[in-house]
Amino acid sequence: VLAPFVLKIYDSMSAFTCPPSYTMGKKKAKLAFPQLSDKDVKYCSVFYEAQHNDARTNIAIALSAAEHGAHIANYVEVVDLIPHPKKADKVVGVTVVDRQTGDKF
Repeated sequence: VLAPFVLKIYDSMSAFTCPPSYTMGKKKAKLAFPQLSDKDVKYCSVFYEAQHNDARTNIAIALSAAEHGAHIANYVEVVDLIPHPKKADKVVGVTVVDRQTGDKF
């Protein structure tokens, strides 16, 4: 009974910048989250912990990978995997096609 009220207080802590929290009954919860166990589920509350700028996160990951020797590319499609010469289950690189120019590298 208190869950919706408490979640709205939690929403207010983010100045309502996240999507609103909500509560659903057992039937809706099972439809939305089929991995839930049927045992002891009475209702389900959904809330958003926080939001972040995923573009900035992706750039940070790409820059970090580049610092460690990775090659960074945008608008490319992976068309083949390059296997490790001695370990068939390990990939050491990829062949890509630039989707804007058609160049393959």
